[in-house]
Order: sequence, then structure tokens, then C-alpha cells
Amino acid sequence: MSVPDASPEVARRLAAPAPAARRRGRLFARRAGLLQAAVAAEIWRKGVLLRPDSRSYMWAAIHRTAAYPALIELVRRLVGPALLPTLVAVQSALGLASATVLALHLRRRFALGVPSALTVLAVLLSPYWVLWVGNLVLAQALAYPLFLLALRFLIAGTLDGRDRDLALYFVLAAFTLLARPQFLFLHAVSLVVIVAVASSRRGWRRNLPLVALFAASLLIAPLADRTWRWWRHGTFAGLPYAGHQLIAGALYVSDAEDAALFSGPTRELYEAMHGAAVSQRLVARDDNRPPWRPLPGLGLPLYRIEHFRFVYNKLAWQEAFNLASQKFCPGCPPAAAFLAIDPPLREIAFGILRAHPGRWLLLYLSNLLATTGPTEWLLIGLLFAAAAARVRRGPDPAARALLLATVVHVANLGLVAVVEPELDRYTFPTAVAWLALAVVFLRSVAVGPPSAPPEP
Repeated sequence: MSVPDASPEVARRLAAPAPAARRRGRLFARRAGLLQAAVAAEIWRKGVLLRPDSRSYMWAAIHRTAAYPALIELVRRLVGPALLPTLVAVQSALGLASATVLALHLRRRFALGVPSALTVLAVLLSPYWVLWVGNLVLAQALAYPLFLLALRFLIAGTLDGRDRDLALYFVLAAFTLLARPQFLFLHAVSLVVIVAVASSRRGWRRNLPLVALFAASLLIAPLADRTWRWWRHGTFAGLPYAGHQLIAGALYVSDAEDAALFSGPTRELYEAMHGAAVSQRLVARDDNRPPWRPLPGLGLPLYRIEHFRFVYNKLAWQEAFNLASQKFCPGCPPAAAFLAIDPPLREIAFGILRAHPGRWLLLYLSNLLATTGPTEWLLIGLLFAAAAARVRRGPDPAARALLLATVVHVANLGLVAVVEPELDRYTFPTAVAWLALAVVFLRSVAVGPPSAPPEP
């Protein structure tokens, strides 16, 4: 006997979540609302927090990428004198919303229970009550919400292989990079994801749209940033900051004899900068203590990174920026000075890199281990190995998501260490994301992966 087709009403009821699932959803919503209210109250209690870098964002300095100064300008035009409290309210609301979007996605995709989902949400919100990200007038306040939204679509696109999700990820990654250039590492992550997704498909034509979307996304941030700089400063130049960021590490490992690497005004600038750094004991080999110390447990000699962290701003600003401005653009306003000094500073930095690759590598390792020490690296490695082992045994979405989060976090750590010792405000976005996905993975290990894939 044939069974008649179900009516649309019956089909709707069959597709509706079970009462128990709806109760769990309402319970999560209530407790998540309480958690968000507590975080919002803490943000309100702290108020506006300014840091030395805040002024350069508020007045759209030429060495700042466009997204955060543009947000400040928009809020300024809308509310005028109430700029700062309104800015904190807007960026905090964006942060709470993006953390909730990602937590809800992880809850649905991995069938998380209420306690696990709340733990994930608490982890994602932790920068707002530990690091005061929502209160600070810094680009991280915008970059972190954008990164969380990008991560939501990165996870969905990687696990499901849907071009739509990956396209949204590419766009959000570009805007995240526009908020903070340190997120340049997302381009490398995108390449890894493209290779992984393309290898699972048959036929090169199926991968052409994905590659085209990625190529187009590479143009979003630089074009938008240059257009903003043309509008604000009258120049279509790229970000004039690479030399300024790299020069501190170069000077730190340099010798007086390195002046022979350069000629003309660039040599004169190097001699002035190195001489000033030596006289103030800002160079590693001229400090009154040994320039390195053994890494506990491994015996690897590393630079005393607490010294480099202490002298970094002095090298970058008091010596490099001031002396280079006096040499190459005397009396210029800051915008013109940044444009003028970036080429000679890049020449000096890369010249010392080529002359002393071993010292640079040693300083790089010292930076890399400054905040994320051997214990943290061991934990990252152990969980990565465990996730990789589970993926080899069979499909495990939580393990794949943790592998992806690990690649993202390590890429961020690796890029930040090129410039300076890792600080929490540079590493926390990917560290928080990794911790949230580690919670999801450990929960999957304990109770097993979800029995059915999530709905699209």
C-alpha cells in the first residue's frame, strides 16, 4: 500500500525542532543574554580608555589603515561631541554581536549542549572583560569583531566546501586586514584553505570561481586603503610603515661596522641612529649585560626579550623616526615625514637582515617565545596532533575546525614576531578563537561528534 505524500503542514511539523531542543535553545538564549548583560555592564563601568596610539586613529594618521579611522570619522559626523562614548558603544555592540554569531554557529554545527555553548561564548567575550577591548580607542576594537565574523564563514566554507561561505570569508578577511594590517596572515590561511578545498573537488573548472573570488579579495584592502589615504592626505601611496616597523629589530642586532652596507644619506642616517642607540644602551650587544640567555629546558640562547620589549619604542620612534625625519624631511608634517622616511628605513632594515640572518632568526625566535612560551607551544602541538590523528581515522568536523584554528593562530604568532615581541593586544584574537575551538574539540572527544550534519 502506498503512503500518501505528507502535506506541507505535516512536513513543517516534522522539520520543526523537538520540544526538548527548543527548551535548550531558550535556556541558552536566556543565559547568553545574562552573560552579555554582565559584559556590557563591565564595559559601561570602565568607560572610554585612551592609549598613546589612540590619537593617531582619531586623527587618521597616514600610517594607519583606513577602517578604524573611517569608523571614527563616521561616528564623529553623526554625534559630534559625544564621539568617544558613542564609539565605545558601537564597537562594543559589534563585538558582542559577532561573538554571539560565532557561538551560535558553533553550537548549531557541533550540536553543543548549553554548558559547552556558554563556555564558548564566554571565551569569545573574554577580551571585553579581561583586556577591555571594547573600551579602548584602538583598531583592535573593530578588527576583533570582523575577525570573528570572518572565522564563522571560514569554518563553514572549509568544512562544507561552499563557495558562498568562502566568498563571504574573503570579503570579511579583507575588511579585517583594512582594520589592522597584522591580519595579512589571513591571505596565507586563505591559500591553505583553497588548496584543501580544491583537492577535494574533481575538475579544475569547479575551482575557478573560488580562485577568482580570492584574487578579487586581494584587491579590496589595498585599493580601499589607498583611496582613503588619497582622500585624507592627497596621496595614493601604500601604507608607509614597513620600514618603521622593521627598523627597531634591525638596529637591535646591528653593529657599527654595518654602516659599510650603505652609502650616501642612508649611511649617514644609519650611523646617526646606531650611534644614538649605542649611547643609550638600546642595542643588544652594547647593553651592559649579555645579549642573550638560555631558554629554560632547551638551552637555546635567546635574546633577552624583556630588554628588546623595553627599548622597542625608543628605537622605532625616538631614534628612527626623529632622526630619519630630520635627515630626509626636516620641518615636514608627520604625513610627509612618514612618506619620506619609509624607503631609507626599509633599505637599512633589509640590508641588516641580509647581513645578519642568524641574528634576525634568533631575535625572531625570541619574539615568538616571549608571550607564547614553551608550555603553551607544547599544548598547541599536543592538541594539533590529537586533532590530526582523529581526522586520519575518519571525518571529524570538530577536529578539522581545531586544525584550522591552529593554523590561523600560529600564522598570526609567526607574523607578529617578525616585528616585535608578542603582546596580548596583537595575539588575543587568534588565541581566543583557538581556545574556543579547543573547547569544541575536547567536548567532541568526550561525547563524540554530532550524529547528523548541520542544516545549511
